[in-house]
Amino acid sequence: MLNINARPRIGMVLTNAGYPWDGRLEKEARSLTAAGYEVHLLCPFGKEGQSASEDVREIHVHRIQAPGPVTRLRQKVHYYLKGVDDNWLGAIIAFAKEQEIDALHIHDLAHALTAEAAGKALGIPVVFDMHGDGPAAVEMHRAANPVPFRPAMALKRAVLSLLVGNDIKWLRRMEKRALQQADHVIVVVDESKERLVKLGTPDDKVTVVMNCEETDNFLSIPINSGLVKTYEERFVVSYVGGMEAVRGLDILIDSFPMVAARIPNATLLLVGDGYMRSRLEAQAQRRGLQAKVVFTGWVDFSLLPTYIAISQVCAVPHSNNALTDTTIPHKLFQCMLMGKPVVALPVRPIKRILEETGAGIVARDESPEALAAAILQAAEPEQARLMGERGKLAATDKYSWANEGEKLVRAYERLAKHSHGEPTRSPAPAP
Repeated sequence: MLNINARPRIGMVLTNAGYPWDGRLEKEARSLTAAGYEVHLLCPFGKEGQSASEDVREIHVHRIQAPGPVTRLRQKVHYYLKGVDDNWLGAIIAFAKEQEIDALHIHDLAHALTAEAAGKALGIPVVFDMHGDGPAAVEMHRAANPVPFRPAMALKRAVLSLLVGNDIKWLRRMEKRALQQADHVIVVVDESKERLVKLGTPDDKVTVVMNCEETDNFLSIPINSGLVKTYEERFVVSYVGGMEAVRGLDILIDSFPMVAARIPNATLLLVGDGYMRSRLEAQAQRRGLQAKVVFTGWVDFSLLPTYIAISQVCAVPHSNNALTDTTIPHKLFQCMLMGKPVVALPVRPIKRILEETGAGIVARDESPEALAAAILQAAEPEQARLMGERGKLAATDKYSWANEGEKLVRAYERLAKHSHGEPTRSPAPAP
């Protein structure tokens, strides 16, 4: 039961990565802490030298050696049949008991059913925070990265197929059960909520908390004068983020010869990394763009405002698919907040926000020609100024984290009122 008479303790669980750093999780924790909650995080060790327990800003972080993939046959079968990882189940229950957690907040699908099983065992509510369409992400990653035939992998997939059938369909079944069993669901964009409601999730069980940016925190990060000087003579079109197949960076690179033909000092700045980077570098070389395209690799978050500040146009060229149709990138709002015009491909959530706010231009289709035309249109000085002003206004008002954090807090308040004196779950003995 969520205790509304004391300082409630939220137990966030992040199983796929260490902490720091996760921007969304940090913003959520900051909003909950400001509203009187105490936030604890269970996660794996991310690198050597980290403490098992420490406070990282607003979050009480508790690290464990990641249980990892289950190795015993019985545990594997249990996970594939029930969606519950026995190792993580024990770790979550122990964490919740030791820290006297009042509600669990699980990030992403892989261990949602595991956290929900822990909530049932403890008699406390569970919030399922969906960062995106997990099964679609797996399917698209696999399509972009075909694995060479290996006997051991083939055998594993054959056994998995016997147990659960098609594994993407299995993930969809897991998702459906996780949605049914969660006490509340958080999604990142309206289009994602629409999908869940169509799947049968009650409208009032889903809260949209977008990946907007914290105005004061982001704008207070100092601008790096060295980077500014490096690029001051160039017309910079930038992309900031991961380099995966769904990001549309191949289309962006193919569009750039047309941009450079009109703007001779144009430079395409690709800030980030990912499995597509080597392919994109080879593509840029084939196109003869070695002098026009800069790959920075991963950079510290503190440098993001500078990379955006030195840009004349910011590109968010995500391609249209099941994953991008139900999520929204942080960088969209970061670029808007910095007063930069944004160009994008016609992906539904991004298109909706850019057209509503006037903060950028959506290409007519997903062709390099259409994207180049959008970039050149956004490069017009008066157009750029107007779009930058509109974007900044929207990112400091309707599309600010102040609003999104308040929506998260209200969701927890409703959960507390629902469960106070009347637990959402009946306590059950721990396994």
